[in-house]
Amino acid sequence: MNRRNFRNFLFSIFALSFVMTSAAFAVEHPTEGKTTQGELALWIVQQIGAMDKLPPAALGQDAINFLFNLGIAPKDGKWDADAPVTKEFLASLLDLPESEIASILSGPNPFEELLNRLEIMAANAFAASESGSSEAMIPPQNPTP
Repeated sequence: MNRRNFRNFLFSIFALSFVMTSAAFAVEHPTEGKTTQGELALWIVQQIGAMDKLPPAALGQDAINFLFNLGIAPKDGKWDADAPVTKEFLASLLDLPESEIASILSGPNPFEELLNRLEIMAANAFAASESGSSEAMIPPQNPTP
């Protein structure tokens, strides 16, 4: 193999490894009934730019623990990394009046609306925790898996 071919070979290997690594860290946009709560948690952490706060090769439970420590948890306090995400589950993560939840659920695209609000809530909680705001300082707890 001559020098040029070897260089092209190395470049190809590098490019392929970069693409594979990028794909491994990309979390798909959540879909109702098809996305698990663990996948949702990873997606939220990715969206708010906090993946570096998770351990390498983080699993859904790692992201759930991170969000739980930010104060993001279902009303019953129980995440289930393997359970499917529903509109009702998303609504249980938001601290909204029942009338507002009912309005969202009767809207044209309730899953996406709830998801957008959850992403905003998580981003605000993360920003507050990073800035040291006492408002966001929630004592760490262990969520029930």
